[in-house]
Amino acid sequence: MKKIITVLLSVLLLSSCGKEGVAKEEVAKEVVRFYGWGGDSNVNNYLDDYIAPLVKEKHNIDFIRVPMNIDEILLKLTNEKEAGVDSGDIDIMWINGENFYNAKKIGLLSEPFTTSIENYSKNIDLNAEFANMDFNTPIEGLEVPWGLARLVLIGNTNKIDELPKNSMELLDLVKENKGMMTYPALPDFTGSAFVRMIMNDVLGEEVMANLGYDKEEIRIKLMPAFDYLNELEKYLWMNGETYPKDTGVINKMYSDGQLLFTLSYTALLADRKVLEGEFEEGTKAFIFENGTLGNAHYLAKPFNVSNSEGANKVINELISFEAQIKKMDVNGWGDLAVLDMDKLNDEEKEIFKNTSGSDILELETYSEVDAKQIAIIEELWEEEVLRK
Repeated sequence: MKKIITVLLSVLLLSSCGKEGVAKEEVAKEVVRFYGWGGDSNVNNYLDDYIAPLVKEKHNIDFIRVPMNIDEILLKLTNEKEAGVDSGDIDIMWINGENFYNAKKIGLLSEPFTTSIENYSKNIDLNAEFANMDFNTPIEGLEVPWGLARLVLIGNTNKIDELPKNSMELLDLVKENKGMMTYPALPDFTGSAFVRMIMNDVLGEEVMANLGYDKEEIRIKLMPAFDYLNELEKYLWMNGETYPKDTGVINKMYSDGQLLFTLSYTALLADRKVLEGEFEEGTKAFIFENGTLGNAHYLAKPFNVSNSEGANKVINELISFEAQIKKMDVNGWGDLAVLDMDKLNDEEKEIFKNTSGSDILELETYSEVDAKQIAIIEELWEEEVLRK
């Protein structure tokens, strides 16, 4: 009898352990780890204070935000791919542009998944360029648009009589106010965009649309723009002998009154910073009269995603109408939505139209060069501007 009882107890214990193991595995599957840039407290707060509670309540998912720059994310994934790690820590990553191009090229992304995201077809214009091309790299279902960017310059109208309407007016104003402007050193994302905006203004969109891929040919085509940037450099902060590493530094210098200008890919940043009291009243975002750069940022999954279904649920929430409108709020992040007005109902359209920044989506934008050309432009800027 004792032997039978012992055997039964052993079976029960094993069964219990098995169930506990299954339960733990199920709990683990309901963790979704989001990897992305963590350098903006407003972005972080949006994810931590709004998205995390939302997906916990609706899907019982523990949303964990892991701050990491995209170059570090891609290095991590590259190492894992080489080591044969088939179940990694990253479920969702924040990505776009050259980084998407490189991740796609070396196989760091999951299988196409956009058709598994209900709000993708419900809320987004599938014929829009940003839904099909990321800096001229075909998306092919490998990432979902999360937000739209418009490069804006930001100036203090209390100190500037008239905001410049083109690159030559900007140069004249900087000459009159030596040391009161700078931009981030390339390859910083926003610094690189500023340089391409200048190139579009100096050279014209047709030249930028026909650069080709030969570095020396591109150098020749871009020389008038490099000449402009070298002339501008003479009147920049520190005489252009050094450039800040990112816009965070420039924003701080602007708020301290050291600069007349800052710049941002977040078109609503000026409104947000004025509300927060960081930027002086009279701060205005503006663009050149012939347009600005516009693109999108995206959400993707890596090749070794651990919780693919959970990631899909979170991404679906991130592009819901409610989450997109919340993201546009200048009291929070102030990032432009990817919503298609034609797919919204009348109530949603009214809410969207009354949300700050909806008019910015109407700004004229240039067509972007592709990721390979951006890499060449950044190399040439270092050779023709930084080192001269």
